[in-house]
Amino acid sequence: KESIMEGLSGVKNIIENDKYCTTTIIECDTMIHKEYEVKRLREIQFDIKGRGGTTLFPAISRCKELKTDVTLIFTDGECDNINFINRKLLPKKMIWVLTKNGHSNYIDQTGYIVRLPK
Repeated sequence: KESIMEGLSGVKNIIENDKYCTTTIIECDTMIHKEYEVKRLREIQFDIKGRGGTTLFPAISRCKELKTDVTLIFTDGECDNINFINRKLLPKKMIWVLTKNGHSNYIDQTGYIVRLPK
């Protein structure tokens, strides 16, 4: 929870003050467990499932369906190899927010990477 809140703090002003911004939270481990919209960071429901290898493509594919302007993906990098997925199947702009010990081996060719401080 702390890592996610730290990553979101950089976009808090946009999420909470831009009336045109729609923020959709999608929780995924090997499948989508929950999808909902928020207008305030405190509305995020931290009910994280799983722990272990993550298959992110279902959530990323859903973002493509939603035609997101920007997709933020919070991960430790322990996921399916997104680098091998056809770029046409991915959202236009993807920003990967890696945990402090996360690795980028499977995502480094698909978007911008931000590392949370150690």
